[in-house]
Amino acid sequence: MNKFHLLIVAAILTAVWPCSILAQTLTDIGSATPVPGTNDVVQFSTSGNTQLTTSGGFNYFTDNSSAPGQTFTTGTNPLVLTSVAIKTGSAPLNSSTNGLGPQPYQLRLFSVSGGAASLLATYTSASTFSYVDGDWLRWNNLFFGLATNMTYAYTFQRTSNGWGGLAVASGNPYNGGEAVLIPNGGGTVTYQSSHGYDAVFDIGLSRVLTNGPSSGALRLEAENGLLSGNPVPYVTTATPGYTGTGYVTGIQDSTALISWSFTAPPGLYDLQVRYRSPFGQKGFNGTINGHGFSGMFSQNNSFAVFDAGLVQVVSGANTLQIGGGWAWYDIDNAVLTPTNAPAPPLPVPAKLCDPQATFAARMLMAELVADYGKVTWAGHHDLSDNNYIQSHTGRLPAIIEGDLIDYSPSRIQYGDNPGNYTESHIALDNSGYVLGFCWHWNAPTNLLNTTAEPWYFGFYTVATTFNFATALANTNSVEYALILRDIDAIAVQLKKVSDAGIPVLWRPLHEASGGWFWWGAQGSGPFKALWRLLYNRLTLYHHLHNLIWVCTNEDPAWYPGDDMVDILGVDSYPADTSDPLQSDWQTLKSQFDGKKLITLSEFGGMPDVERMHLFGVWFSYFSPWPGFVESSPIATMDRIYNSPQVITLDELGARPPVIVSNTPARNGSFQLAGTGPHGATYRLLAASDLSQPRTSWQTISNGAFTGGVFMSSDSKATNFVKRFYRIATP
Repeated sequence: MNKFHLLIVAAILTAVWPCSILAQTLTDIGSATPVPGTNDVVQFSTSGNTQLTTSGGFNYFTDNSSAPGQTFTTGTNPLVLTSVAIKTGSAPLNSSTNGLGPQPYQLRLFSVSGGAASLLATYTSASTFSYVDGDWLRWNNLFFGLATNMTYAYTFQRTSNGWGGLAVASGNPYNGGEAVLIPNGGGTVTYQSSHGYDAVFDIGLSRVLTNGPSSGALRLEAENGLLSGNPVPYVTTATPGYTGTGYVTGIQDSTALISWSFTAPPGLYDLQVRYRSPFGQKGFNGTINGHGFSGMFSQNNSFAVFDAGLVQVVSGANTLQIGGGWAWYDIDNAVLTPTNAPAPPLPVPAKLCDPQATFAARMLMAELVADYGKVTWAGHHDLSDNNYIQSHTGRLPAIIEGDLIDYSPSRIQYGDNPGNYTESHIALDNSGYVLGFCWHWNAPTNLLNTTAEPWYFGFYTVATTFNFATALANTNSVEYALILRDIDAIAVQLKKVSDAGIPVLWRPLHEASGGWFWWGAQGSGPFKALWRLLYNRLTLYHHLHNLIWVCTNEDPAWYPGDDMVDILGVDSYPADTSDPLQSDWQTLKSQFDGKKLITLSEFGGMPDVERMHLFGVWFSYFSPWPGFVESSPIATMDRIYNSPQVITLDELGARPPVIVSNTPARNGSFQLAGTGPHGATYRLLAASDLSQPRTSWQTISNGAFTGGVFMSSDSKATNFVKRFYRIATP
């Protein structure tokens, strides 16, 4: 990953509120066995082996790459997991040279089925935590809903250096599970060969607080929730207008939480939060069953209602938490009302904004349009994660987006050398990929080139003093000429792709409304003028008609216009990658439904496309930024890439070729055109009698589906009363 990739992510994430608001803590509670709660699942025996090392191939130490843990099962009553206490191995079971030392530790929760674990939640301790060998360690304030009659697991792992053993007992003292090793992202569970060892643990469970009605809305009063934080919020009746017996105030920092556990019929619900925010606009965070959401309360001295959007309620115990964020607001209640998923997007026309668009570009757009609202195409920015994706899913993305950044003249002036970058991407067509390009345009001039803002950060607003609005206002200026010089340099690369007959999902000037890139630093008006100049220069001056124009800007004020945009994009880096991005989707859908495709043009991880579809979010395709999918749960990535709701490279390549047009030419020949798998070879067959066996059909041309299309002619068509055609792939 180039350095600029990291900076782009950092710039975007500064605008995102973290959704992980669980105020969990890890403490060393000493050597005494804890007193279990009424509903706890426990295993307190330490007989036999007290620390499992290599027996049966096990390495039950906290430094193991697959972390040590324990499986356990739930019963017939919905329960909420509130704490996990684990006994460590007796001294000396820490590394002898430097010990573990103060460092963060992590607890992970998994669901387990058929020997495979799916990651549910990850909790991280304070960075200064340390413990004494043989002591009990307890995680508090977990508040995670568990389904009935299910198998779950926890694992415990250090994050930095050293090693430490965990206590176990032999003789199978707990028959509802056993000691295991599980990869951090989930996957195959490793069991000890004898299946006779268990960890020493106390899994704290509590009964569900509220059983919702069998139908209709469920109201959760804040005063009935579990209150936590430092300081802890409290119930009051000071301001009239609340429901129930009071409301919660004293939410003073990011640790303050109101937590509810409840049951309700599974499905989608609309969540509305009744709040009071007397001290101005305040951001808040929330989670439901581990899935994050956030919002902004407007200033209100009296109680008001905030619509937090759709959430998913599951069978068994559910957990809802609200709090943190900017704090300094009050909560009266949360109301969950059953609802249906929003309708898929309306069909959009396949017509491109460029009236002279190439046949290949029109066919690619037609294919995307045909799938819109039915399936989502898998894409990725560059090839760097392909091996990782394929090794864990057996599949590859259908779309690869490159970046023409290094062709920016101001980068080349400093010695940047893109080599044969464009040619290497052209070759991807032969492997079946659909191509895309973005352009992190290094400012044409006036780069700061300081230690803090070097020349290769020149696409950032903070790294240049270039004022493109002033340049556009004076077409005779040197600065305006430099803008044209840069566009012309990129046109040279795009022309190579055009000459190869390949269409491009072209995504320039992205995220302008954020202001962190220089092309967004002068406001929406100059940005739209720059977009129009770029469009006209590439299409009218350089005659590049293989481009499908993708505009990544969610603010309607920054929309360049229907005549210069084909697809609207969303770039999102949420703290919770399971976020269905419903509000982002709805913002664009409300303006462009039935008019333009909407796509997820960048994402910080592996989007849960199936969850998005459940919430009525149907992006045309998704394209994670490189380096992020490796931090996503492997099970999620595997599920998405193998979902029937997602189109991958092999599935795109398996679509049969189609002859889409046949037109007589003036010279008597017959012109044919069609589509097929990108880069695959074909034979165009002809016969005068449809009943002829296929082996008797004449091959009149052969070649490759360059850019996913073919065009051919039959010079002998006029020699026959009727002529039949078929296209075959070897």
